[in-house]
Amino acid sequence: MISSEIAKPFYDPPPPSDSKMTDHTSFRAPESHSGRLLSMKQVLREVPVHRATIYKMMARNEFPQPVQLSRRRVAWWESDIEAFKAQKPVSSAPTLHN
Repeated sequence: MISSEIAKPFYDPPPPSDSKMTDHTSFRAPESHSGRLLSMKQVLREVPVHRATIYKMMARNEFPQPVQLSRRRVAWWESDIEAFKAQKPVSSAPTLHN
């Protein structure tokens, strides 16, 4: 007999806590997805942070959740990444002046 596995989401978000999240910390995905699916490599070009940082931000619901393409491959909707970039505040990193 072949056992059938129930499809599970890539990431199970943590249960809601009593503390309220402010709007600037949680990512809200667009109502509908559009564009193409981006690989992790493509996402890292658009959002210049470390791969581990993306997964940490996903755990805190601060980054869009991926779509599971296969057992070991995920991708993000381009529209979700664009929405994330639009919500992200401008970097406060110091700039170099000549």
